[in-house]
Amino acid sequence: MIPADDSRAAIHRPANTCANCGAPLEAVPKHASRLVESSGGEEEVVRQDFCPACQAEARAGEFHSRWLAQRPAPPPPPKRETRRAQAAALREEFYRLSDQPEPSDDDLDTLFLLAHLLMKTGGFRWRETDEEEGILTFLDRHTQQLCQVKSVALDPERLSRAQDRLSHLL
Repeated sequence: MIPADDSRAAIHRPANTCANCGAPLEAVPKHASRLVESSGGEEEVVRQDFCPACQAEARAGEFHSRWLAQRPAPPPPPKRETRRAQAAALREEFYRLSDQPEPSDDDLDTLFLLAHLLMKTGGFRWRETDEEEGILTFLDRHTQQLCQVKSVALDPERLSRAQDRLSHLL
């Protein structure tokens, strides 16, 4: 018998494993649950959760109540920005960095990577490469403006740093 006092405080949330076999229950949308008296001799009520394979165990023995528990669905993954919105954010960052009077080496790495990302997303179109000066020229398809970027050799460490600076845009 369930005590009349505030014993509901002892009834815990669903367990993450089956009370019978120990199988994980996080991915199971519905599973059997029941309330039984604890084996400690006290008049305490304990919740037990069972995987679908152990449903017969959930019905066996003495219990106060039994039900089919439902776990909430996992939240949907965050929506990714559309290609056009992502290209606009990349373009804005490109022009912000290129408007600096003397960009740092990190900014030059980021500009180089941004220009190639914009070329991939359809925002920029490659026009020419000046091998002597080490300058790449791109056409901004949105504004029809020519943009020049210094060609840099990115080793894995520098590339990783540039990617980290742009991670909020991707």
